[in-house]
Amino acid sequence: MLDAYPTAAAYLAGLPAGLDSHPECLAYEAHEGARRQLLERGTGVLDEPLAAVLRTQGSDRWIPDVHGLVAQMMLVDALGEPAYLRWIYDEARRLYDRPFLRHLMRLLSPSLVLMGGASRWGALHKGSRLSALPLHKSGPRVTGGITLEYPVGLFPPAFCRALAETFRAACDLAHASAATARLVEHGSTRSSFEIGWDR
Repeated sequence: MLDAYPTAAAYLAGLPAGLDSHPECLAYEAHEGARRQLLERGTGVLDEPLAAVLRTQGSDRWIPDVHGLVAQMMLVDALGEPAYLRWIYDEARRLYDRPFLRHLMRLLSPSLVLMGGASRWGALHKGSRLSALPLHKSGPRVTGGITLEYPVGLFPPAFCRALAETFRAACDLAHASAATARLVEHGSTRSSFEIGWDR
């Protein structure tokens, strides 16, 4: 079914019920860019129900996370992970640079962007939880942590590395100097990230 997409195939194989796993986990438009990019590139011949999932994702703003994540992992395979991560960063910059968000992001400090991440995640995702950890200052550097909790196998490592890129994009638009974001640990139900910038 996914011979040309080994990362996506491995993701589905690791889930308890394949495409039907974790139906309580939903995302609001979070994966639409990946679906569009895949359809523009052409996916080749896909078996049902996966082909139907990709065709119909854009018709509902809330979609099962698993469906969107399959599209994300197919894009990892289509582009290669380094190009996928660059695409994710650029997509996040475009999203945050929309007129209303641009003005809001530029008024916020990187600290406020980081601390507000949990409420923004909760507004756009159901069935998973993001938490911001206290900030630490060491010389000119500020670092903070983020924890993401989810059902078994929901968020694969490549997606979590991409998520770190969206955190970096948000910090960059909030005028963070030398912003960094990285996936520190990935587990089957929990991942942790470190975000940093210069004061």
